[in-house]
Amino acid sequence: MSNKLSFQYVVNDIIKNHFFNLIKINLFFALIIFIVYTFLPKTYYADTSLTQSGNSADSILGNTRSLANTVGINLPNNSFSDFFYIPNIIYSKSCIESILLKTRDINGEATSLHDFWTNKRILISGKSERQLLYDSIIKFEERIIIDEDFKSGMFTIGFHSNYEELSLEIIEDLIKYINNFINDTASEKSSSLSKLYNQKLVAYQEKLTLSEENLKNFAEKNKNYQNSPELLIEFERLNRQVILENDRYLSVFVQNTLAEIEEEKNVPKINILSKPYIHPKVYSPDLFLILFVGLSIVNVSFLTIYFTRKQID
Repeated sequence: MSNKLSFQYVVNDIIKNHFFNLIKINLFFALIIFIVYTFLPKTYYADTSLTQSGNSADSILGNTRSLANTVGINLPNNSFSDFFYIPNIIYSKSCIESILLKTRDINGEATSLHDFWTNKRILISGKSERQLLYDSIIKFEERIIIDEDFKSGMFTIGFHSNYEELSLEIIEDLIKYINNFINDTASEKSSSLSKLYNQKLVAYQEKLTLSEENLKNFAEKNKNYQNSPELLIEFERLNRQVILENDRYLSVFVQNTLAEIEEEKNVPKINILSKPYIHPKVYSPDLFLILFVGLSIVNVSFLTIYFTRKQID
């Protein structure tokens, strides 16, 4: 039996008795694979290229922290270098959810991308809405492509879907979200810092007002203080306290103004190098790879049946 099923015997037997049947089977399944391939979904790819101008987040907050320290405001010495890093913004769950849940026109239907993907699925029983949304987030992340040129600082952001306009619209939504996030975050930080400065201003103003009242009351009670060395010394002390508190108040006011200018000047700006663009090439599954895998399965199945029959015989 081992001689009959040797490699040479099998090759000779297949060529002599089964060659044309094997060719017919391969041609038949190749035709089936090609027909199925024509109905497989095609994807359309859109991308844009952009850069980020302005100082880094650490530089911005470093300058602001330095100005704040001069008037006694101690900001936390944390690193914020990742705040405005574009890939982190895009891959954030808040960004992806906002795009997934936005109502848009998809293939002539007003729906969200999340609902569009979920309604097309068959096996969704037993999953909560939160789990379905998580699945959509993973699917969205798989369709995003971000390339970064570390030398030039240029980012290329791409997205592919089954519809041209959808891919283009997603890229436009990502650009809007990045701009809004940077502006809102910078505004929030500026507002928080202004609140700290205002607290300092109010405190110094109260001290200035109190010192002025003390000087006023002293002058009213001691109108002839110039004639007394002790009273004159006390008057000079109270007057110096007024000058000191006034200088402190003005210093905080000036530093607050400088900090606002510094933050406004250094807020990162997004520069679009190329507008969102649909690539003319339609991306589709690799036909040769599908044929190779499909026909390999067919031929392995053929050999399995062949050896099984030989063993029975």
